[in-house]
Amino acid sequence: MLSLIAAASLFVAQGTTTCPLYDDIATLIVDNFGELPATAPVSDDDGLTLQLFGAPDGSTWTAVQIDGEHACIVATEKDFFGLRQPGMPT
Repeated sequence: MLSLIAAASLFVAQGTTTCPLYDDIATLIVDNFGELPATAPVSDDDGLTLQLFGAPDGSTWTAVQIDGEHACIVATEKDFFGLRQPGMPT
């Protein structure tokens, strides 16, 4: 899964695609898939910004890469709660 996110992030970072506005992506995820923001946008030292959305019942999740006002979906999967490892905060 991490390789999928890394590959998608590289694809977006190279400017080979145009991502829609963040507000449009967020609305699509909430309205069509019933997922809500599960994290605030988080940036690493290199400026990569990701946000996770998740279904309230934990059945699905979506990772979004944010670049300014734009965002691209970089990963989707089932079992959001399965991401938690022992000792991680809930």
